[in-house]
Amino acid sequence: MSKDELSSAQVVGILESLPKWIEQEIRTVKSIEHLDRLCDMHPPLRPAIQHVWAAVQLYIQARHAPRPIVEAHPELLTSTADAVLRLFAESQDDHGAKITIWAGQTLLSRCREEGIDAVWGD
Repeated sequence: MSKDELSSAQVVGILESLPKWIEQEIRTVKSIEHLDRLCDMHPPLRPAIQHVWAAVQLYIQARHAPRPIVEAHPELLTSTADAVLRLFAESQDDHGAKITIWAGQTLLSRCREEGIDAVWGD
C-alpha cells in the first residue's frame, strides 16, 4: 500500500467520524452526481468513497466466495457501502444483475447486524 492509499481501518474511521448530516445524505443519496457533490463539500470523504467503491467491486466479483473479501474489508459493513451498492444496482440495465447486487447487499446487511461468523455458520 502506498503512503497515499487508505487502509480499510482508516476508511472506517473516516466514515464513522462524518458529520451526522453527511452520513444521512449518504444513506439517501440518489445518484453518483449527488455523491460526488457530497465529496466536494467534505473533501476527506472522496478517498474513502473511492476505497469503498473498490471494495464493492471486489465483493461483487467474489460473489461465489465473498467471505474473505468481507473479512478483509470492514468498510463493506457500513451504511456508505449500502448506498454504493444501491447506486451500483440501480445503474444496471440487466435485471438479473440488479437482483444479484441486491442479494449481496442483503448479505452484507446481515453480516453487519448478526456478525460475519453468524451469517456463515461458524
